[in-house]
Amino acid sequence: MRKGGIEMDENIRLTKSLIVSTGIDILNEDGIDKLSMRVIARKLNVSATSIYWHFKNKSELLLSISEYICQQISQSTTKESDEDLLIDLIIQYRLVLKSIRDSVEIMQMTPPITPSRLELIKNINKLILNLGVKEEDVFISSTLINNYVLSFVSDEKNFCFENVDESDTLFRNLGIVNTNLDLEVEFMKGLKIILNGIKISI
Repeated sequence: MRKGGIEMDENIRLTKSLIVSTGIDILNEDGIDKLSMRVIARKLNVSATSIYWHFKNKSELLLSISEYICQQISQSTTKESDEDLLIDLIIQYRLVLKSIRDSVEIMQMTPPITPSRLELIKNINKLILNLGVKEEDVFISSTLINNYVLSFVSDEKNFCFENVDESDTLFRNLGIVNTNLDLEVEFMKGLKIILNGIKISI
């Protein structure tokens, strides 16, 4: 079917959300290097032109994917303290990043200008401020936390081996004695170290 000069599969109602979800499917299957407008078009059985009707380029698509990532993070209202709320938010952030392949790269490649991402940053900054951090120190504190989460998730991917011997060898080469690490526990240890450091500087 032709609509407005755009070739489309008549069974598909092409929307931005459909393109984004298809892009995420491709990411999870093949990674960011294989993600392109043409690959998305092929998967949806539409013309590449129809994809460009919704997104000017791949950068704009990645920006929408980064917004989708942030939309999956909700702030709990059942925690007792601002620190617990902050920790819960950070844990969710990590889990969402882990659920989408190459999400770390996408967050690093895209500017924080979309609504849900700005709201997430604002919520984190507010919780940090409520811990007693000086207003002029909130930005660096927030940046430290964000960089920690991104680097931890990236390392989780890099250190993930199907062969246990390969994993043990890598850890030993890095000087890590205990090769039987629980990454959930290690993540919380690192997060607590950062939060304690932030609170000490108050």
